[in-house]
Amino acid sequence: MTVYRANGDSEKFECVSLAEQTRQPFSIYLFTLFIAFLALPATTPLPLGEYPARAEQLSWNVRLRRWFFLAAKLALILPLVYFASIDVAYGNIAAALHSVGPVSSQYLHLASSFLGLLFAFRWALRDQRGRCPVCLRLLTNPARVGEASRNFLAWNGTELICSGGHGLLHIPEIPTSWFSTQRWLYLDPSWSSLFSDTYIAPAGVL
Repeated sequence: MTVYRANGDSEKFECVSLAEQTRQPFSIYLFTLFIAFLALPATTPLPLGEYPARAEQLSWNVRLRRWFFLAAKLALILPLVYFASIDVAYGNIAAALHSVGPVSSQYLHLASSFLGLLFAFRWALRDQRGRCPVCLRLLTNPARVGEASRNFLAWNGTELICSGGHGLLHIPEIPTSWFSTQRWLYLDPSWSSLFSDTYIAPAGVL
């Protein structure tokens, strides 16, 4: 829209409808969500590890609960990052920076939502790898196993344990052709007598 002044000068204004202005942040968010999914495999490994079948098969409820837990984390990440990036770009944080204009706010929204989604997805995968597939507890008591000089001859890495006695997680120090990803080892129910359901002393504490 062009507005003419009394002295003959004119000033141009760009008019944007409220409906379009409302859809624009969500469109930017969808674009950054797509880019974050593309960038995720380049920044972190996607496999959750090897979980071999055990002699006593787990019930469907136990196996599905692990995937529902991961899906719930991802479902909570989406709105959390969206509203946080909106607040960073258009809310109180942007208002504190007086020099931020409409175009700068869009770039700020683009950067904050992309970084938020990427790091949140990486955290969700890393958190899922560090949990017991049976009870979903965080694995504890990391212990170094093996020698670094025998990396390609014998297993060398970190071993974590479930405080409920469900199994051990082996994480290789250096991925090799025969041990490229972390592996879960189920323990027989007879081992449960060695574990306390309430407390296991941290590593190094007697």
